[in-house]
Amino acid sequence: MTETATKTVYNIPSGQPFARTIIRSLLEETQSCPEDLTQYIILLPTRRACRTFQEIFLQETGGRPLLLPKIQPMGDVDEQDLSLSLAGTDALEDILALPPAISPLRRRILLAKTIQAIEGFTNGFDQALALGDTLASFLDQIIIEDLEFSDLSRIVPEEFSEHWQITLDFLKILSEAWPKILNEEGVIDGADRRNRLMGILSAHWQKTRPDTPIIAAGSTGSIPATAKLLSVIAGLPNGKLVLPGLDTHIDQESWNHLPASHPQYGFKTLLTNMGIGKDDVLLWPNAADTMQARNKLASEIMRPAETSKQWAGQYNKTPEHKQSLTEALKGLSLVETNNQREEAAMIALKFRETMENKTSTAALITPDRKLARRVSSYCKRWGITVDDSAGEKLSATSLGTYLLLLCEVAQSNMAPAILLALLKHKYASAGLNPARYNQNAYALDQYLLRGLAPPAGFNGLRTRYNDRLTDPHAATPPDHLLEFIEVIEPLMQPFIDLMVSDKPQKFITFIKAHLELAEAFACTDTETGQSRLWTNEEGEAAAAFFSELSEQSHSFDEMDGASYLRIISHLMGDIKVRPKYGTHPRLTILGQLESRLIDADIIILGGLNEGSWPPDPGHDPWMSRPMRKKFGLPDPERSIGLAAHDFIQSFCAPQVLITRAKNIDSAASVPARWLQRLDTVLQSAESDISILYDHTLLNWGNALDHQEETRPTTRPQPKPPADKRPKRLSVTQVETLMKDPYAIYAKKILRLDKLDDIEKPIEAREKGTLLHDVLERFVSAHPSTMPPNAKDILYGHASQHIACLHEDPAIWSFWWPKFERLCDWFLDHETNWRKYQKARPLALEAKGTLSIKTKNADITLSGIADRIDLMPDGSCAIIDYKTGSGFSSEKMATGDTPQLPLEAIMLEQGAFAEHGIAAGKKASYLAYWSLSGGATAGKITPLPSTKQKDLESIIARTREGIAHLIDVFSQPDTPYICLPRAHATPRFNDYEHLERIKEWAALEDDNSGSEAA
Repeated sequence: MTETATKTVYNIPSGQPFARTIIRSLLEETQSCPEDLTQYIILLPTRRACRTFQEIFLQETGGRPLLLPKIQPMGDVDEQDLSLSLAGTDALEDILALPPAISPLRRRILLAKTIQAIEGFTNGFDQALALGDTLASFLDQIIIEDLEFSDLSRIVPEEFSEHWQITLDFLKILSEAWPKILNEEGVIDGADRRNRLMGILSAHWQKTRPDTPIIAAGSTGSIPATAKLLSVIAGLPNGKLVLPGLDTHIDQESWNHLPASHPQYGFKTLLTNMGIGKDDVLLWPNAADTMQARNKLASEIMRPAETSKQWAGQYNKTPEHKQSLTEALKGLSLVETNNQREEAAMIALKFRETMENKTSTAALITPDRKLARRVSSYCKRWGITVDDSAGEKLSATSLGTYLLLLCEVAQSNMAPAILLALLKHKYASAGLNPARYNQNAYALDQYLLRGLAPPAGFNGLRTRYNDRLTDPHAATPPDHLLEFIEVIEPLMQPFIDLMVSDKPQKFITFIKAHLELAEAFACTDTETGQSRLWTNEEGEAAAAFFSELSEQSHSFDEMDGASYLRIISHLMGDIKVRPKYGTHPRLTILGQLESRLIDADIIILGGLNEGSWPPDPGHDPWMSRPMRKKFGLPDPERSIGLAAHDFIQSFCAPQVLITRAKNIDSAASVPARWLQRLDTVLQSAESDISILYDHTLLNWGNALDHQEETRPTTRPQPKPPADKRPKRLSVTQVETLMKDPYAIYAKKILRLDKLDDIEKPIEAREKGTLLHDVLERFVSAHPSTMPPNAKDILYGHASQHIACLHEDPAIWSFWWPKFERLCDWFLDHETNWRKYQKARPLALEAKGTLSIKTKNADITLSGIADRIDLMPDGSCAIIDYKTGSGFSSEKMATGDTPQLPLEAIMLEQGAFAEHGIAAGKKASYLAYWSLSGGATAGKITPLPSTKQKDLESIIARTREGIAHLIDVFSQPDTPYICLPRAHATPRFNDYEHLERIKEWAALEDDNSGSEAA
């Protein structure tokens, strides 16, 4: 040691079990008198590190009772313990004189209110909160670096001062307004209080120089107050500073040129400020550098650019050099996957492999939260719950989503998609038996919330219920649905009224109503909402959150429901929930900070891509880089240096698996700079990074889900027994039976009906239904003569009947001009039709049924004729309104679209007798009236011939065809084949996903190609 060095600083090389090495040494020192261990004070960088030390003490003593030393995080000095240890000293008076720290929540609220009070700030409180968070982070940086706000005005040259003045005026919140607010509150910032406590402790120890053994371990001293405390501890009679992973292989030239992004930069700064050199640092007793070769490689990887020329020949000069490289790479492997899904699956498989050894431990270290969540999800495949140090956002937990859904449902006044998410949530029960509740929730989904969105609120649900009762095309909802609505309405309506009200309300009013609804809606018939919601980890976190929020509610101005929802959603996203029990004891997922000083047999470094690890330092919204430097704030690259140190600490472990995905979110990723440097070092040794590839686990993962034999499906051809085959068909289903029998099988035999989408947009089908209703209403009101103001009347019917379109301006502006055009066309054609053809409307939306008997079957044919008109000669015209395309006279004549000929048969057989049309009536006119409202607003598509003889011939062929079709499908050996004719497919296919067309169609194409060959 040099003559100037008076401080005791030790190093434990990277790759050594840091905590275990220290603990073994302490146990050896106190072996003769174990109670002496209680005299030790051990200061560590994080709370997790403290827990790790406690666990390893227990492991090293075989679980025997042991009085532990005092172990605490140095960045979170325990005030009570500090007060006891300083009792009777002047330092205690200094501690007692310190104001309390402001609570984090109140700090955020007050900063947001201060921002909101700035002239010209017009955004909501939630946005003020978000801006306040960035301002608070900037404030903490200034406090941590022990800088003065008064220096802000002197850091910008005069030529830029005008632009800077805008920012400086805003930052007066920190330099002028915030100190006054803290003084009024009688509090100080948490970072400021921690700095002062460490300052008091440093001053006290420096003054009293206690003989107590004090060990500060694992810190890099990146915070000035911590660095000062470390320096004081290292100078105490029994004080020791233990550095994690000081590079003893680095040459002096490299040491002199360390950039802020280098992993040793923090150590260099700390040692320089302490007045000692790196050669003065001692090796911790019993801490042999067993990973010397790996440490040497790590040092080369991180070599500064100024000395990178030394890479050449570093590992290929002599056989000893090559042997050193081989030794360095032992236990190190790299896996590059195609995407993050493969990466997560492979890491989970490594975890599963680790469990095969009953004593092995494994840790995934990654700053990529998406990767961490995916790994946790994949581990559940084997029933493994991994301990994830980052926890989960309260807003993303089951309880958090439930609480937010209640607000969203109320604020949207029962929007169907959000309401369904709430009704199907595991906490929702509305005071009912869970089975009965689920039955009602399912029925509400099936009958009232599908299709076009119902009108808002509970009255909207009742309106939809009544509409379903009168809609001939809709299934009839069960009676118990109204009872269910009566149950949930009194629970939810008060909160809905509060959330949709335009009148601002107090924040506490929202909280009380919100929590009352949450508890009431979570009740079952046997369990209270309180016992279901607030008893587990997420419940405790949520209860604490709302309790503190209630205490601070007086700080909020009155607001509307939308603002309340945005604020609690923002605040809940910052609350972390961590499970206390149920996680696997030997597997863990850690972030960079939490990984410091951890002890695991297998280290997995995941997500080694630029932007992830190291993370992008980002952009400082308040200062440019030159401004930060002049003010005294650290370079953003310092965070890269800390990340690099964390990487090297883990990289030098005996067993390391490095993983990265070559593509992230469908975009090519860039390997982390340290991997690129590793590749460069290996290339200088006439090799490359590919020698580290080990795809064993990746291959196992692929094999795990690999299907040895792919068995393509065949075209569906079910053959149900004769007694199960349908005995009733509509005229439109006859066409479906011809083109896709499987669809009839699915609908009529399996009784599968397609559920409409939730909040389904208005599409062609809905447009057609609306048009039918409008025209029916007009024609039925004026069956004899056209009124003089026909256009106004028809427009009025259309405007009233399609009022639902007004709720969507985009749809209204697109559709209404089309409605105007087709209405104009219809009025012109209707006028001429009645004038020149002398036709008179006889029946509208005429329902009819006809029993058809053949030699093998008896079936009922049903149909609804859009319109039947009486012609002057006593015959009838059958008209069908269409809004789509694809209807041709030829298809009608050939029987491909048999709807109208079938209705003509029904007409002749008296199927429409209930509408005053007796049997024996002949159809002399069959036509589609297509009304599109496009460039060609309307089009008439009649049969190709107007001769009665030709028409009767078509109807006769249709009669024979329907009888033959019924006969064929009454036979038990006739299959309901899927799409028998490729050139004739139905216009709508609700069962396409069940038919798996793409699978068997591709197989049949391959087979036909082989046969042709």
